[in-house]
Amino acid sequence: MEVEYFVDCHCHMFTVTDLPLYRSTYAMAQRATIAKKLMVPFFSLIVPAMDVPKKVAALRKFMTFFEKEPLEACTQVLEELSEIAKAGADGGVFKAGKVVVTPLVMDFYDPNDPHDKLISQAGRLRSAIINIQWTGVLVLPFLGLDPRRGAASIEYLLDNLTLGSWDGKVKSIPDRENETSSGGVATGDFIGIKLYPPLGFDPLPEEDELRDDILAVYQLFSNRGLPLTVHCQNSGLELVKDGGKLSHPKKWQKVLEKVPNLRINFAHFGGEEGVKAMIPFVDRPQEGPGVEGRPKQYRGSPVLDSWTGRIVQLLRKYENTYADLSAFDFSDREAVAALHWVLYHDLNGDFDDLGTHSILTKLLWGSDYPMPLKRKDGNDTKYANLYQECADALTFTDQTQYWDFPDFSDLSDVGELRAKVLRGLVCDTPKTFLGLANRCT
Repeated sequence: MEVEYFVDCHCHMFTVTDLPLYRSTYAMAQRATIAKKLMVPFFSLIVPAMDVPKKVAALRKFMTFFEKEPLEACTQVLEELSEIAKAGADGGVFKAGKVVVTPLVMDFYDPNDPHDKLISQAGRLRSAIINIQWTGVLVLPFLGLDPRRGAASIEYLLDNLTLGSWDGKVKSIPDRENETSSGGVATGDFIGIKLYPPLGFDPLPEEDELRDDILAVYQLFSNRGLPLTVHCQNSGLELVKDGGKLSHPKKWQKVLEKVPNLRINFAHFGGEEGVKAMIPFVDRPQEGPGVEGRPKQYRGSPVLDSWTGRIVQLLRKYENTYADLSAFDFSDREAVAALHWVLYHDLNGDFDDLGTHSILTKLLWGSDYPMPLKRKDGNDTKYANLYQECADALTFTDQTQYWDFPDFSDLSDVGELRAKVLRGLVCDTPKTFLGLANRCT
């Protein structure tokens, strides 16, 4: 199968230079264990309080990625990505005409401070991207923002970012209707926004004045058609107590009630734990092993009040909502079975009362690179192999005799369904989310 685009909608290219070391360390020290208080932010995320030398050695590839200069880090990522266009992303299932990646800049900084550091971070990234155009990868970064900066300040940032290496503005949807035109996008152009609530902001705070100003920020994004990627998983880098709860989809539901046309990607889809909570498996009764000897059964009732269940409700109700599968552990067989059940319920019409927009047209693929380097080493962390994990897992056929698995053959041709979903993840859906005009072929 050939596609016009192969898109990675979620990755990172920031380096240790971009991290506010004191602010991050101080914030974590306020709520960390004694062992973690002695460590810098990366250590507190990835190193348990035991076998530290062994753990650090195992994380060499992950940690040294962040030591690289921006140009070196981008080169490593884009060289691997460029191979997808040559050989296909999963052993030949796809051959991509154009590879697109949207690295997410993070706004780690105090929102009350000047913009200089954020602009410098974006400038370093753009300069690196421009210097390695030979890879042929179209790199369209997202600018990290803390909405507490305020609508007036953010509008200035979107329109007048001319410090350092960054000379231009964030491209709105009309600017990129056709990326081959003089007014369209080119590699290095910023085309979207990254929001990360666990760094300390409430997506819709209770205080009237602050809430109104943040709503004005969202309205600004909506008016310009800017795609947003928001962290939406109860784990990650937290600079405030219970920061993960600030990402809860209940909060974004309140935002969408006020700004319903917001173009938004709920990153991670709640993660594998969120998906498993939506599709709970239970032990079968003692009196018998059940269907084909499976000890775990699913009783057919999705938990819509769970984290992922809440995301599903938003995807079904609002036209411009999406979710990416970045950081999803496809080696977790229970999570994979649960994800198939979510898709089965959607295809079977079980979510029709939630809204008219099928989840099958809302999912995106993201590598979350370089975060996978924490768990693996060697060739398994190459881009094509990271996508291969996703493609191998989404078979729509039973891969286990342990958990109940839905029978898609009654609803659709399984081969055609799989091809449609995989194609949607990397081409059809990101094309719509990002506002890229060219059609997949």
